[in-house]
Amino acid sequence: MYSEQRAEALFSQFADEDNPDIIGAEGIERLCKEAQLPLDGALPLLLSWQFGSHEIAKISKKEWMEGTAALRCAASSMKTTHLS
Repeated sequence: MYSEQRAEALFSQFADEDNPDIIGAEGIERLCKEAQLPLDGALPLLLSWQFGSHEIAKISKKEWMEGTAALRCAASSMKTTHLS
């Protein structure tokens, strides 16, 4: 079930330590592993596209919040459902 607070909490789990307003390549890798998305192939790119990411291997907090709100989800397991 979606809530803005859950979306923010999930974002902070994957956000960069150096820049807490960005999920970078390492965070996306962790996110994909947790959501059981294979890193090879198009699914990581599709994930970024679903969030409206403007840069490859980066999702800003604004993109994340807008993306989770549009998808109405705030759990890492939801990505597999919405991308499959």
